[in-house]
Amino acid sequence: MKLKAGYKYTLFLVLALTAVMLCILPFLAVKKDILYVYTQRAVPSVEEQGFIRELRRLGLSVMVNENTKTDKENYALWFKNPDYAEKIADFVFKKKFLYTEVYYPLDWKTVKNPPIILTPYREIYEHYMRYNIKSAMMTLGVDTSVFYESSHHKKYPLIYRGNNKNNKVSQYLKDHTDALFLGTFWPKDYKQLSLESSLPKGRSKVLGEAQRVVVYNKDTAESKRIPNEIMEATACGALVYSSYNKALEETYQDSVILYTDEEDLKLKLNEPFDKNKAIKAQRITVEKLSSAASAKRFKELLDWVKNNQ
Repeated sequence: MKLKAGYKYTLFLVLALTAVMLCILPFLAVKKDILYVYTQRAVPSVEEQGFIRELRRLGLSVMVNENTKTDKENYALWFKNPDYAEKIADFVFKKKFLYTEVYYPLDWKTVKNPPIILTPYREIYEHYMRYNIKSAMMTLGVDTSVFYESSHHKKYPLIYRGNNKNNKVSQYLKDHTDALFLGTFWPKDYKQLSLESSLPKGRSKVLGEAQRVVVYNKDTAESKRIPNEIMEATACGALVYSSYNKALEETYQDSVILYTDEEDLKLKLNEPFDKNKAIKAQRITVEKLSSAASAKRFKELLDWVKNNQ
C-alpha cells in the first residue's frame, strides 16, 4: 500500500525527530553534582581511598586533587588541618567541607566564609556549635575491603598495639605474658612482631590472625575518639582490650573490653576468651565505622545541605 506524499513527509519528520532525540538524550539526563576531594597528601591514605570509593559507589561524581579553585555549581571536601581553612577561604564552591582529625579547633574569627567542619571529636563539635559554626561529627572509618577477616584460625594469642611504647601496660605485658609487640623500634627485650609488608594489607594479615589485641592510647588525642587501631583490630575479628575511652564505651558497649591500668588488664586477660564479643564488635565496626557507613553519613549530610541552602 502506497503512502500519500503528505504522510511520507510527516513520517520522515517523526523518524528524524526520534533519531535526534535518541542522540541528545544522554545530554538531557539529570546533571550529577561533582564533589572535589583534596586529600591530606598527594597520594590518598587507605582510609581516604576507601571513603572515596564508597562515595562513588553511592553515585557521587568524585574528582580527586583537581587543580580547581572555582566551581560555583558544585562542592568541595578537604582532608586537612583546621588551619587550612584560611588557605581555602578564597576558593569558590557551592559549599565547602573540611574534615580534620586534629584535636584543636579552628580559630573561626580569623576566617572568612568558614567551611562546614567535620570532626570525630565530640568536644570539638560542641565547641563549634556553641559559636554557631556549622559542624558535624564524622569519621573516615576503616576500609573493610582491606581490614576484614572472618577466618577462625588465630595464629597469635596476644598482640600489643599502641602509639605509646613506654608505659606500664606494655612493660607488664612484656614481663608477664607472651604478647607480641606490633611495629618497629621496640627495645631488644620486647618480642617484636614485624609486618611482612608495610602496606595496610600486611597489617591486616597480622591483625586477622590475632585472637586478642591490646591497645593503649591513654592521654592522647586518640583517646577522645575511636582510634584507627581499634577499628582495624575489631574489623579483623580480634577481641580488643583498650585503655578507657568514653567514645568506645558509647559505641561498642561491652564488646571492646576497657581497662583502667595494668592490674585491671591482668584480671581481664585472665577471663575466658569471649568470641561473641569479638563478633559483636566486628559487626558494630562494619555497620557504624566502616568506609561505607561513613560515606553514607557524608552523602546524607550533603543532601541535607543541598535541600537547606
